[in-house]
Amino acid sequence: MRRKKIVCMFLAALLLFSCCIPISTEVTAAKKKIAEITGDTIILENGRTFYIGDMISVKLDEASVDSSLVEIVGMDLYNYSATEMGATYVSDSPQVLAVDEKSGFAEAKEPGTATVTVNCQGVSASFPVTVMAKGTLRGKLRAGKKDITDQLDAAGKKLAKKIPQKLTPENGYDLFRAMKSYLATFTDYNSTYEPQGGLTIHRMLCGWNPDGKSRMAPACSSYERAYLMIKHYVQNYHPIYQKKYWISKQGQRFAVSATTGQITMKMKKKLTKQALLAMYLNDIICEVDGYGPDGAILPLAISTTVQKDRFEAHGYISNYKDKDKRYSGSTVLLFQLGSKTATVTHVYRTRYNPANGRYKYHHKKKLSLKKGKTYYLRIYSLNFYCPGKFVVK
Repeated sequence: MRRKKIVCMFLAALLLFSCCIPISTEVTAAKKKIAEITGDTIILENGRTFYIGDMISVKLDEASVDSSLVEIVGMDLYNYSATEMGATYVSDSPQVLAVDEKSGFAEAKEPGTATVTVNCQGVSASFPVTVMAKGTLRGKLRAGKKDITDQLDAAGKKLAKKIPQKLTPENGYDLFRAMKSYLATFTDYNSTYEPQGGLTIHRMLCGWNPDGKSRMAPACSSYERAYLMIKHYVQNYHPIYQKKYWISKQGQRFAVSATTGQITMKMKKKLTKQALLAMYLNDIICEVDGYGPDGAILPLAISTTVQKDRFEAHGYISNYKDKDKRYSGSTVLLFQLGSKTATVTHVYRTRYNPANGRYKYHHKKKLSLKKGKTYYLRIYSLNFYCPGKFVVK
C-alpha cells in the first residue's frame, strides 16, 4: 500500500512538472552560484495569469561563467530568469496574487498589493506586485485608434503553445515564426497608443510606461520566456560566439576575400543545423533591442520564408556605387547548411517604409566590384559583425 502511494505521488509530481514547462537551457543550476536576484515593479490587471519567475532576473556569480565567453557574448551571459534557475516562490497575499511555490505560476485574484519572495539556491529577494481593476491599464489611445489588447492576448496564447521544453532545430523554427507573429502584433498594439518615449520593444513589453507607471503588457510572461530561451540558444550556437568557427582570433573572426563579381566569407567549421537556427533566432534579438518609430523598429526582413538549409544575412558594402546613392551597397550574404563559406553575388536596392520601420528589397543587380579597390563590409544579421576592409583581387 505504501509503495503504491509513493508511485502515485511520483506520477502526480511528474504531471505537475510537465504542465509547468520550465525553460531548458545549457545552464545547470546546481553548478552555478547566484550573485543577486533583481526585478522590475510589476503592475497588472485583475484576472491575468503569468509565470512570475519569467519576470525575475537571476545574476550569476563571475566564478560561474567562462570569462573568455563573456568577452564575446557580453554581460548578458551572467543573467538568467528565476524560472530557468529553478527558484521557488511565496506570496504573502494569495487572495490578491496566488503563486504556485515550485512553478511560479501566478494568478491575479483581486485588486491590491502582494509581495512575492523568490528563493534561488539560498539567495532570496522580495518583489511587490500590484493588481489593478480590469480595464485600467489600457493606456491613452491615439485619435481614431481602437484598443487591440484582445488580439495581443490571442497572439500571446499562440506563442505560449509553441514554447518547447528544450529548443532544437526540429522545433525552433515554429518558435521563431510564433515570436515574429507576436512581435508584429505588439508593434500594431503599441502604435494604437501615444508614443512611449524611445523605449525598446523589450522594455515596452515587460515594463512599458505611458503615464509614469510601470506595468506588464499582455502575454509578457510568454514572450519573456521565449525571448530568454532564444537569447541563450543564440549565445550557445551562433557562429559569431563560437571560437570553433573562427579563422582569425581578432575582431575579423572569419576570412573575407573578393573578386570583381563575388565576396566570400570563410569559416573554419561547416555550418551546423544548430548554428543555422541560431542565425534565424538572432533576428529576434535584433528586433527587440532596436529603436525606431514609436520607440521600436523591426529590421529588414530578407525573406518571409524560413529556409532550413540556408540563411540570408543582410549587410552593406561601403564605397560601392558611390555615385548612385539609390543602391547604397546593400547586400545579402548567403550561408548554406554544411558549408564553410558564405557568398555575396548581388547588390540590392532597398526602400524604407516609415510606417512599420522596415526596409524592402525591390531590385537586385549583379555585384561589380573594381579590381584592386578597397571596400568595407558590415553584416547586420550576424550581431552587427564587421569584418572590416578588404581588397578585391
